[in-house]
Amino acid sequence: MLQQTRSIRQSLNDMYDYKQKIDFLHNCYHQKDCFLLAPGPSLGHVDPRQVKEKVEERRAAVFTVKQAYLEYKSMADFHFINDCNLPMINGYPGYMYSAKRGPVVIASSGYTEEHARTRFAPAQHWDVFCRVLDPLVYPNNNLGRLCENYEFERGTFDKMIERPCGPSITMETVIYMAVHCGIKNIYAIGWDSGSKVGEHFYEGKTHLTSNRDFEYEMVQKGSGPLYNWLKQKNINLRLISEVSALSDEIPRIKLKDI
Repeated sequence: MLQQTRSIRQSLNDMYDYKQKIDFLHNCYHQKDCFLLAPGPSLGHVDPRQVKEKVEERRAAVFTVKQAYLEYKSMADFHFINDCNLPMINGYPGYMYSAKRGPVVIASSGYTEEHARTRFAPAQHWDVFCRVLDPLVYPNNNLGRLCENYEFERGTFDKMIERPCGPSITMETVIYMAVHCGIKNIYAIGWDSGSKVGEHFYEGKTHLTSNRDFEYEMVQKGSGPLYNWLKQKNINLRLISEVSALSDEIPRIKLKDI
């Protein structure tokens, strides 16, 4: 974890309004690199020690997505969670954090915050909660799906805390937070998006499991336009994966070449 993240966490602890917190996070990692660690199979293809070396060498921020946090909690700056496919840790559905060294936690759900809390363990912590405007849940109140309309600019955090539906937590929340925080280079490991390439780097059952296969194909098609939108904003996206089903427009690189 970056030293500045500890300072960010302390400041967030004194804030109670989500908009105030989001405004505070704007450009907090201006022009920094970010390792985006998602729970796809390619996260299991890298050596965590080598990832740690690269993170320290680049003084990069680390954004962990869902179960990726469990493998990389010691270096995580942010943790992004939602209420699907939760880990079950000794009967506890969700994630636990160190009071002193825990990451900034961004939670999201297609439900209201009140209802989403019933899907996690009662003690589940988060710093910011974002409702996702899923067309399947809110047919009369949504912005469509990013992977179909490619209207990425509408969903930036300076415009709205609620999230447009990706579908995909990485597309609808994680990438947007990287943009909001001022990240310059995004190195994604484990963002593979496809049942044909394997769903996760981990094994075992999850709580409130949700796998909608049609979403994989949508994310694959939408990832190219997302990459080009980031390019227009002078933000570089690279995939460290030999199995990712995302668009071929997104460059693939090896960890050792960063």
